[in-house]
Amino acid sequence: MADQANQANQANHTNKGTLTDLARLFLEIERNETNYAVREGLVYKAIALAKELGMEAGCRFDPTSPDWPVFCIDLPHFGEVSWHCPAYSKPYVEYDTLTKYDRCHKLGYVCGLNAEVDEAKKLNF
Repeated sequence: MADQANQANQANHTNKGTLTDLARLFLEIERNETNYAVREGLVYKAIALAKELGMEAGCRFDPTSPDWPVFCIDLPHFGEVSWHCPAYSKPYVEYDTLTKYDRCHKLGYVCGLNAEVDEAKKLNF
């Protein structure tokens, strides 16, 4: 198994993360199993890294626990792992893409990212 991980790490050397990084994240998630605030952030990082490594990963909804979406990663050769994380607590408010990025741009301006925000605004969503 270690040889498979090393080969996969070498094959993914152009990516920012490796399978070893993902395995370490899993250990950190386990260490924080009951510290939900910390665990939730680690699960999101693991999902992003798994996707970066080309794995199937994402969110699904458990009909028996709709307030606790399930974040899943399909580990090739090993199977699926998943964690329940709390759903966003505020009600859904519909808005368009322009409004969304306008809000993001406002934060960028407040943070002094004027040139970067101006460049992003050229995308014209």
